[in-house]
Amino acid sequence: MKKITYRYSIIFAAILSLLVIAGCTNNDNMENTNDNVDTTTNTDMTDANDDSTDMNMDDDSLAIGRFFASSNTMNTIGVFDETENNSVSYMSFTANGEDSDGLYYDTSSDLLYQTNRSENNVVAYTNTTDTNLDSNAIETSFMSTSNFSNGRGLTMLDDKLIVAQDGNDENENQNSLAVYEVNGDEIEFENAYNTDFNLWGIEANDDILFAIIDNSNTLAIFNEFDDLEEDLAVQDSTVTVENLVRTHGLTYYPENDMMILTDIWSAESDSDGWIIVVNNFMDAIEDEVISADEQIVISGPNSLLWNPVDVAYSPETNIIMVAERANAWGQILGFMMPTQNGDTAPDYQYDFDGASAIYFTEL
Repeated sequence: MKKITYRYSIIFAAILSLLVIAGCTNNDNMENTNDNVDTTTNTDMTDANDDSTDMNMDDDSLAIGRFFASSNTMNTIGVFDETENNSVSYMSFTANGEDSDGLYYDTSSDLLYQTNRSENNVVAYTNTTDTNLDSNAIETSFMSTSNFSNGRGLTMLDDKLIVAQDGNDENENQNSLAVYEVNGDEIEFENAYNTDFNLWGIEANDDILFAIIDNSNTLAIFNEFDDLEEDLAVQDSTVTVENLVRTHGLTYYPENDMMILTDIWSAESDSDGWIIVVNNFMDAIEDEVISADEQIVISGPNSLLWNPVDVAYSPETNIIMVAERANAWGQILGFMMPTQNGDTAPDYQYDFDGASAIYFTEL
């Protein structure tokens, strides 16, 4: 077991040391060009490449929420458990592919789904939400056929899994939403809906599908995605986010009507990432523009946000967790929910090579 405690009054000196780590050379697809990067240089942080077995926390530190993290560069799924006493414990288990992305946990079936970019399919894992998690008990339950390439975001709408295919040379630069129906222990391909814009993160809420329009400051909204009949998916509305440059990750929390977006700005820059919190989201998008005064932004060198590619939120502890792809070749960063704009240092950080996606579920 590995355990790291949130910072409330003490700023870890280790944060400062990370600011001098060599800049990112990633291209727009966030590929790591150095397979031998050492992520253990910061002695105050544990290494995500280490193996771990049982969580087995004390009775007064039982996990109340769990974040899962994917990697583009190692066959590892990271598991970050948060507790009522504001601590985080880490373990990992083996993923099916060395290059993975989007995650979704289905509470009704107790299955964790992951976009496997190595094999271009969706993988289902069992036994991932036991409070005392044993990595040896986690198994690949079943997987889909290969019907997409360069997959990114993953979400679920009713019994349908949806994968965002980001256009590249391998798929003739065709962006599309691959839809699978989950039927028992089978993931059956149903259809692929092409889009006329670049895709990355996606999230479903009721019948609505939110889709990041990559290389832009906009968000596409499909009001009745499950009712699409044509092979071309045309969004019902497009929302512009003022001051945002290039969005990637998103998470929507309907109970508070709150949307959180990430902005990577330039993929080559080493300090220009943003987290954008939008409260009263449905009201904010009525005019299809999220203005600056409707946003709360975390940004700046202290935040360690270079290329934040995905984001998740825990209502249990009011923590935002970010998959940061570029800084130190990949990190998981945690921030207390901000109440105003600022260059806020993370309350939690963990070296995690190739961080590509993050997802939260209550336990």
